[in-house]
Amino acid sequence: MHAYTVYGFLRPFGCFILLAAYESDELQLYGFEPSGVTYSYYGIVVDKAQKTAKTIFEKLKLPVLNLEYTVKQAAKM
Repeated sequence: MHAYTVYGFLRPFGCFILLAAYESDELQLYGFEPSGVTYSYYGIVVDKAQKTAKTIFEKLKLPVLNLEYTVKQAAKM
């Protein structure tokens, strides 16, 4: 990823990459922007409704919820 962000004309197609990983006995979610900036997330939406979904995610307090409840809430969105 770094090699493609050094020069503007080599940036990877303007795409946002999501990577889900399992490390240290917990799930991790990472996002890579086309600029090369990397963030760690509890939940993210990459779409037109990103601001609305972010507000909903903040109200849910994702770090303390169980998986079953979180999946049901995500399906409602």
